[in-house]
Amino acid sequence: MPAEPPPPASTQGRCVQAEAWDDLGSYLAAKARALEAGGAHFLAIGSNTGHVVASAIEASTTLPLLHIADVVAGAAGRLGAQRLGLLGTRPVMEGRYYHDRLGSHGFEVIAPEVADREFVHRLIFEELTRGQFTQASRTAFTDIIGKLDAAGAETVVLGCTEFGLLVKQSDVPETPLLDTTGLYIEAIVKEALAA
Repeated sequence: MPAEPPPPASTQGRCVQAEAWDDLGSYLAAKARALEAGGAHFLAIGSNTGHVVASAIEASTTLPLLHIADVVAGAAGRLGAQRLGLLGTRPVMEGRYYHDRLGSHGFEVIAPEVADREFVHRLIFEELTRGQFTQASRTAFTDIIGKLDAAGAETVVLGCTEFGLLVKQSDVPETPLLDTTGLYIEAIVKEALAA
């Protein structure tokens, strides 16, 4: 039986895979302006990688943006951590936008080795975004978390919305995890209730 073709990528997914940041910035800035026109009180980007164009979005509207890295910084601070391992798409792990934002809060960011970054990036787009969560991938992923721990990370940031479906805290009890999906949802709800 032939394999099913992958589902069509979202506009954001296509832009991320092509590293078409100007296109992504224009696309999300237009969405932000529409939300402002519709009466929104603040903006949130439902993707760690989408924050690569946060400045373009902020420049396109007067609405405040709830930045995911600021939410992560707050959670890491509550844990008392100073050195954060960071997992996500290639732009999250290698781009300066996430590292610099966390650095502005006083955190040191540790990314995995090159081969591990490539594995994690492929894992996201070839498996997780297609609803595939295998034990082999979970084991490889937790091994990478272990390497970040060994490199001095006091907590590991799960900087992709699908990671919480792959790995749980019980899979790596010795390494505190910060699941950005849950943290960001809580922050959005808190901000919405305060608006």
